[in-house]
Amino acid sequence: MVNVLLIRHGATELNEARRFQGWSDVPLTTRGLSQVRNLMESLEPVPSASVIHVSDLRRARETADVLFPDRVHRLDERLRELHFGCFEGLTAEEGQARHPEAWARWMEDADRYAPPGGETLAAFRTRIDEWVDEVLPSTPESLVVVAHGGTLGYLCQRLEAHALSPLPPLPSPGGAIQLTLHPKAL
Repeated sequence: MVNVLLIRHGATELNEARRFQGWSDVPLTTRGLSQVRNLMESLEPVPSASVIHVSDLRRARETADVLFPDRVHRLDERLRELHFGCFEGLTAEEGQARHPEAWARWMEDADRYAPPGGETLAAFRTRIDEWVDEVLPSTPESLVVVAHGGTLGYLCQRLEAHALSPLPPLPSPGGAIQLTLHPKAL
């Protein structure tokens, strides 16, 4: 069996203001650090993975630093959130008001249309698929990932068919999902 722990970074100012974060490289808030410390107390036993797979964005790195200060962190930009382009830093309402044509096109078909300066949903999934196809087959018995809500949501979609039990809901900032995968599926 392969034990998997998917950790969502703690809260940031953009999370708290319900703004698109994407590739914005923002730090955790005091509340976000507190969420991560609380999570650390609930991670018993602490996963045995010697390498922690981490998005290269600051909020994920800070989360991994608090939770696993003595482990190797393998930073990977493929674990980043979806790139929201011109919508980053904006609320949904602001994005729609400031860029109505781009918003409408994106809402119509996010697989094919990216926000200006951003990426399509198809490109987002492709880079995560590449990461999964590279990392999972060589995972011994424990995998820990520290990333973002969208990234973890898609990872859950990819892994759900191989999980030995139903997956819990996607965690809020500073939360985690634990699952066990059947090794033959990898």
